[in-house]
Amino acid sequence: FEADWYGQAVYGSIAQLRLFDSHLATDEGTSLAAGTVFDFGSQFDCQSGCGRGQYGSCEQIDECFSCDIGTCSSCPIGTYRAEPGAVTADQCLPCPIGTFSGVEGAAQCGTCPAGSYVTLLANDTDDFGLGFGTSSGGKACILCPAGRESTQNGTISCASCEAGESSQAGEPCNPCGPGTYTNTKASEQCMSCSGGRYAAETGAVSCEGCAPGTASAGNGTTCST
Repeated sequence: FEADWYGQAVYGSIAQLRLFDSHLATDEGTSLAAGTVFDFGSQFDCQSGCGRGQYGSCEQIDECFSCDIGTCSSCPIGTYRAEPGAVTADQCLPCPIGTFSGVEGAAQCGTCPAGSYVTLLANDTDDFGLGFGTSSGGKACILCPAGRESTQNGTISCASCEAGESSQAGEPCNPCGPGTYTNTKASEQCMSCSGGRYAAETGAVSCEGCAPGTASAGNGTTCST
C-alpha cells in the first residue's frame, strides 16, 4: 500500500505501509511529537518524494518520517543516491573506490579511466600533484602527472615510471630511446647523452663512455673513429 498523506496521524494495521512524500502536521502547521504513528503490527516504509540523487527535508516521528512536500536537496559532490525517496543526507553514499561524482545530485558515480586517477580536488592540491588520490568519496578524475602512470580503470593512485622510462601527463611510461637515458624514477622526460658518451639500447639508465680513439656527438647511439 502506498499513499500520499497530509494530516495529523497515521494508523497502521496491515502487513506493510509505505508512506510516500508524506507530511504529518497539526492544524497550526507544527510538527507532531512521538506517539503520532500508531503501529498495530505493520511495517512502515516512509520515504520522501525526492528523486534519485536527492534527499528530502524530513523529521523522524516514531518509526516514520514527516517530510516537507516538494522540498529536495541534491546529494553532495563525491556522493550518490541510486534510488528515490531518501529522507536524510546520510542516505547519499560515498562513491566507491575507483569512482567519482564531480557534480551535485549524482544518481551514480563514474569510473575513472586508465591514465587518470580519482582524487578529492580537481586541482590535486590534496596530494601536491604526486598522483595519490582517495579510496572513496572521489570528487574528480584527473590525468596522472608526468612521470607517473595508471594502466587500469578505477585507479586511485599513479605509479612512478622506473629509471630508464618517462611519461607525459595521462600517458603510459615508455622506455628512453637510444641515445637518451634517465637514472631516476618518475622522470618527465629522458635526457640526451652528452658528447663522448652513448646509449645503444632503449631504457638506458646511464650513458657509456666512448673507448679511447672514438667519439660521439650528443644524443649518440654509437661511438666512431
